[in-house]
Amino acid sequence: MSIQKKMSIATLWAIVERGGQQAISFLVFLVIARFVGPEEYGMAMLCFIYLSATNLLLSSLAESIVVFQIKDRERLSMLFGFTMITGIILSVLCFTFSEFAAKVLGDIRIGSLLRYLSLVPILIATISVPQLIVLRELDFKIYAIRSLCASIGSGVIGITLAYYGAGAYALIFQQIVLYFIANIVLWAFIDWRPQWIFNRKLLIDTIKPGFNLMGSNFVSVCEEQVPRVIIASILDTISVGFYTFAYRMTAALKDILIMPSISTLYPALAKLNNDINRQKELIGHMIFLIGFIVVPTLSFASITAPIYITLFFSDKWSGSTQLLQLLLIMGCLSPFINIVRVICRSHNCVGAFFKLQSILVATLLICLLFLTPYGLTTVGYGMLFFTAITIPIYFIFLSKYLKFSLWEQIHNIFASSIATIGMLLTVKVSITILDPIFTWLSLFVIILIGIISFIFFNLLLQRKRLFSVYKFVSSLTTSKQ
Repeated sequence: MSIQKKMSIATLWAIVERGGQQAISFLVFLVIARFVGPEEYGMAMLCFIYLSATNLLLSSLAESIVVFQIKDRERLSMLFGFTMITGIILSVLCFTFSEFAAKVLGDIRIGSLLRYLSLVPILIATISVPQLIVLRELDFKIYAIRSLCASIGSGVIGITLAYYGAGAYALIFQQIVLYFIANIVLWAFIDWRPQWIFNRKLLIDTIKPGFNLMGSNFVSVCEEQVPRVIIASILDTISVGFYTFAYRMTAALKDILIMPSISTLYPALAKLNNDINRQKELIGHMIFLIGFIVVPTLSFASITAPIYITLFFSDKWSGSTQLLQLLLIMGCLSPFINIVRVICRSHNCVGAFFKLQSILVATLLICLLFLTPYGLTTVGYGMLFFTAITIPIYFIFLSKYLKFSLWEQIHNIFASSIATIGMLLTVKVSITILDPIFTWLSLFVIILIGIISFIFFNLLLQRKRLFSVYKFVSSLTTSKQ
């Protein structure tokens, strides 16, 4: 099967996986958030800092399965054994230092939450190698089945516990059930089984790409999670809840809109490593999708946030509205950084990306230390401004280090960006007319106006481009094997 055909099928299943999972997760998140409130939610999110670090660490160890297209049983078994040992160690550390972490974070309840959460690293380790085997083959159908089953099962548990007053524990047990079900489904679908094999030299060579990615992933975790610690230390747990709520909303929309394509872009670029022109063609279409889908959707979500926050989540979450609006605008820019990272990852030069990323993230975190005392809105403005100025830096790095220029691809978003501005002006006028009476009906009308106006401006500005993209997608889905 051709790589384009394989990528198109994988993308469709990735959309099912991401879209379905995020839709279910969003509904679960909506219900649980209403039940537990900002303080309990913020407390659980502080515990999830360790969970996020563990997840990225263990997933990185098996990275070479995709980079080197590993299929032999010997190396796969060694990766599995090494990952399992690491997962056990991380679980023991989480359980052992739970009370110490509770004292540092200033809430004794966190100790109990972390002890339950210590089950999760072992579950993540068990699933890491099978996940990468599926990713190597671009078999996102299995991913979709796994994610949907796990999201539904864990969602039922989480909502039930939250309804009966479990608070933060509802979120912790939701994660335990999520990874437990994911393990059952994934292992049922793959034929590979590990053997007890050890070759020290071969193991070191095999995990080397994983250590490079691990460094970059660690920096990504710091960028995502350390602000929560800073906010908890300087402000309070409720502020952590508001920040995490806004960040979670933005991440959910990005996951649905662009991450399915990003997920399939990495293995596709890895398979096309010797064909730069084909890689650039794929990147060009990806950037167009960012301008046509991500930018307008997140921009619309930002301008309408004061309406749906109250309708969906109640007034108790209204304190997160301004921060959410700023993070949604930032979400329009961050996919470009994801693309740079994927390009470096596919060319096995994550180490160079990691060095630059480390400097930029460290600078951001230092800035947040000074901005946080002035409130969450100031934090949001700071993060948005910093993301905007780092994108050109990443582009310059990519151009000089890999001779891979993204500047020539930026024109792909110009027309869509103008159409987005036209849509936002139309929506703003509609909101002004409907204000202050906001109901579910008025929200539906505003969404309808936004969709119609965006389609109108796009047909006006880039009708030919839309038809050419449609033909390209059609050729992928109908091409012969």
